[in-house]
Amino acid sequence: MSDIASWSIFLLGAVVTPLIFRGFMSPEYAGKKAYVFLSGMLFVFIGFVASFSVFRGEASIAMIAFGSLFILPYVVMVIERQPPEKKAGANAGKKKFYGVFARHRRLGMFFLLLFLGMTAEYTMLFFVLPPGTFETAFQHQVLYSAGSQASSGLYGILLYDAGLIAACFGLSVLFGAGAVFLLNYNASMASVFIGIPLRGLLWGMAFPPHPSPALYLVCGILTTAGLLVASVGGSMLAKKHSGRTEWRDSVIFLAVSLVIIFFSSVLEAASGGL
Repeated sequence: MSDIASWSIFLLGAVVTPLIFRGFMSPEYAGKKAYVFLSGMLFVFIGFVASFSVFRGEASIAMIAFGSLFILPYVVMVIERQPPEKKAGANAGKKKFYGVFARHRRLGMFFLLLFLGMTAEYTMLFFVLPPGTFETAFQHQVLYSAGSQASSGLYGILLYDAGLIAACFGLSVLFGAGAVFLLNYNASMASVFIGIPLRGLLWGMAFPPHPSPALYLVCGILTTAGLLVASVGGSMLAKKHSGRTEWRDSVIFLAVSLVIIFFSSVLEAASGGL
């Protein structure tokens, strides 16, 4: 297929696919758990197909970018149609810290299910893709998970991870769903950790062992949790009906995400870098 044809198919899909999906997605179903999970899977698969039609050589990053691009209209729609959170009463949120999180549980559950859906699809692709296609699709993820990143010390790791949280929060504030790319990237990384033993069973492929697999898992969970909390916090301010309560809760979510990412950075630095 020529480059012109590939680009034409991609541009057509990039514009039409999200609009079709958004048009047929009824508001009453858009935020339901099963649909959110399946939507994450669907758009990751579409991004994977698009990346191989345009940037096959860089598919391991392109599929994340394309998948995020396709899913943005859906995420923005769900955030915009989120009803105002109930104000905290005398017994909820004022005396109990968890009340802040209870008020935004719908938005938090949406981002969590979306992330799990993306992770499930990446894991499936990691498991079933034949040799050759697999190496191209997950080149970056496999190299990173094998510990190819050198440690830059606690300060450097903290600075990098705090930058991720700031970018995640800021993009969510500005664009509502701007953090989707970072969540999508983390989902692709999580799929490698899950998919390596599965792929070994199906294809008999051996992968270089990670130097600290348990620590890698813990750091990955903490980093993902920090990004999810930051995404929810930023998305509160992207909604049209944001008020004083949302501003206060958003700051709390941002602070919690920074605390989580701090512990992740300390663990990573203690291990000599992942």
